[in-house]
Amino acid sequence: MALNTYKVLGQQSSGTYALLPISAVSLTSNLATVNTAAVEHGMQAGDLFDINASSQSILNIRGVAAATPTTDSFQFLRTSGNIASTAQTGAYVYTYKNNLGQIVIGKEKTNGMAKLTTVVSHNLNVGDWVTVWLNDTNFDGDVIVYDIPDATSFRYVDLGANVTTAAISPSTAACAVQKAISLYTVPAASAAVCSTLVVSNNLTHSGYFSAYIVKSGDSATSPPDKSIVFNRIAVDPGESYNATLGYTLAAGDRVVVRASHAGMHFNLFGSELS
Repeated sequence: MALNTYKVLGQQSSGTYALLPISAVSLTSNLATVNTAAVEHGMQAGDLFDINASSQSILNIRGVAAATPTTDSFQFLRTSGNIASTAQTGAYVYTYKNNLGQIVIGKEKTNGMAKLTTVVSHNLNVGDWVTVWLNDTNFDGDVIVYDIPDATSFRYVDLGANVTTAAISPSTAACAVQKAISLYTVPAASAAVCSTLVVSNNLTHSGYFSAYIVKSGDSATSPPDKSIVFNRIAVDPGESYNATLGYTLAAGDRVVVRASHAGMHFNLFGSELS
């Protein structure tokens, strides 16, 4: 086989993000509403956001959109006293979008396992990252899918006290989902040397990534543990993580990555042998 030129083998993003102005905020019955100054936010329930510089400090948080009543407003859960609609100057929000958000309608916790039920099929896989935002400290946080009882429910490890099964209003609960991303597949009748992986974090907060080598024929959406190259590596805001790999892969083998949030960018460098 001949070694081809060193090049970019794969480039992928875990989702898009945008910086939008905020014109007004309010809070009614623990449901906050944010207006984006007549600018379309393009969000859906389950998308992540990060609010900054609002005059209502209780709303300056990173969370998950629970509803999007209009093209220039979104809502999220926040437990606090009511706040009348308040005009904002200099406030802004980062929105992180990957079209994988989910509405949650049921929750329970038994013997160290939390279970959430979604409105429609969640299309999750074991090992996917999920940010849960139910306005309930018994469930909220960044978690990893442990197993999938059925198409509209998933479980994750949570060692807190048991919680009796409870329904949730669809308009007031959501979770963000980050699935596996196929970064590079070795072409047919070829091999490849994967030399360097560069992961950039364009977020305003720390992000995590994992990387896997998946052999031809194995599932790229639920990689086996034996294929893990990196597991939950933290990357600071605005920083990059550079890793030397040195893996030689056969035709059909894949490099698969996972990110904790939208706004993470992956670049794989190496050479193909033909």
